[in-house]
Amino acid sequence: MTIHSEFNACMHREYCINLEKHYVYYKAAALKIMPRFIPDRIRVLKDKFGDFPFRGAGVAAGEHDCMVNKWGAVSVTARDGKRLGLKLDEFEPISFRENPAYAQEIAESAS
Repeated sequence: MTIHSEFNACMHREYCINLEKHYVYYKAAALKIMPRFIPDRIRVLKDKFGDFPFRGAGVAAGEHDCMVNKWGAVSVTARDGKRLGLKLDEFEPISFRENPAYAQEIAESAS
């Protein structure tokens, strides 16, 4: 196996793993259960503002670090420093991390 093909295999594997995390996250949202993986960084698809009466300063389109609760609800820091919650169709997850609350729940149920 050449270095080039090894690199391509690794990239393909990482892509597949990331796709699986997307699938697990969106499936958990649809079933209203706690996701195993939660977004760590997201891409906001277009400028977003809060709903009335919480219009605020909004969030610019582009990549942002995000805060996520144990159920997978995503919020980002708006231009005015306040948090703005986003709906699933308003962003794309870029990277994921394991949900510590999910791991804790699994550990508790196993004991």
